[in-house]
Amino acid sequence: MRVEFLDKKTAKIFVEYEEDLIDLFKVINPDDVLSGYDYRVIEIANKKDRRKVWIKIKVEDIKFSEYSDSLRVSGRVIEASEEVQGHFHTFDIRVGSEIVLF
Repeated sequence: MRVEFLDKKTAKIFVEYEEDLIDLFKVINPDDVLSGYDYRVIEIANKKDRRKVWIKIKVEDIKFSEYSDSLRVSGRVIEASEEVQGHFHTFDIRVGSEIVLF
């Protein structure tokens, strides 16, 4: 895992190995703020489109996925791209993911 500190309270995290997911599981806590890019289905003019959007959530739940090697971090959306609709989001963090932890 590569960590780049943006300031005293903010870290950009690059997941490089599956073992990094265990470390993240220990580091991320409820009420932390997490942001990153993820895919959401956006409805525009009655047409659904899957787009990559930026989302910031307040973490409520952290768990390992039962079906794949990933860490699922869920929470309430507190800030997002203008296209995002909905109140909750789950990041599926895997090897190759990049997130920002506040």
